[in-house]
Amino acid sequence: MTTVSSDVTVDDFRQSITHRLATACFSVSYTIARHERALDYQLLDAHSLPGVVGLLYDDPNPPAMPRRFFGLMAPEKPRRLVLGDIWTSNEHPGAHAGNWVFEVYGRNNLDRAIALANDLSDTFGVRIVVKLIRDQLAVETLPGDGYWD
Repeated sequence: MTTVSSDVTVDDFRQSITHRLATACFSVSYTIARHERALDYQLLDAHSLPGVVGLLYDDPNPPAMPRRFFGLMAPEKPRRLVLGDIWTSNEHPGAHAGNWVFEVYGRNNLDRAIALANDLSDTFGVRIVVKLIRDQLAVETLPGDGYWD
């Protein structure tokens, strides 16, 4: 056991609001993301989620994926859909400790986002403003897309 004196404090990243939010979303089957790119939940650290938690989910009705040819026919991995980004800090206008902003991508995601926002609001005791950012759905960014490589 570690002894902490009055001059020493311990700041465990797992107690940060963004890590607790990520854990709550991960526990209900969302993939945690940043910049529309999936993060490995087991590898999250204090710098992974600076005031924002992005959420991806598997498309419940994936389109038939075209097959590509590299010597053999292989199905392409379906991309997950982007639900949106939940901002918990004042790095986003209107977001702060007691008022989060949930930016939602795709009008078809609104019902899902509102249900999640209601659950999170009850769990964390905060007000959550849900904002539709665009009508069209967004899909995850994969390595090789050229955006963040």
